[in-house]
Amino acid sequence: MKTNRCKHMRTEEGEHRGYTAGVAVYPYTHEWRPAHGCITVEVRCLDCGAVRAENHNGGHVEVSPWRPGEAREEGRR
Repeated sequence: MKTNRCKHMRTEEGEHRGYTAGVAVYPYTHEWRPAHGCITVEVRCLDCGAVRAENHNGGHVEVSPWRPGEAREEGRR
């Protein structure tokens, strides 16, 4: 069984959009209601290409689990 050992330490923010719903997926991540209501940001790992959504509202952040994304060109070489 293949496991992803990437720690997702180097990330970049992608698309910003208005908040539409919670992004947490129990039991992997937990809902944080104070983060609801402002924006949702798509975040990409620069090392493995995995992506996740984050809700931001002031200093509050709610995250979704990492999911596979398209590998970046630098990673394919």
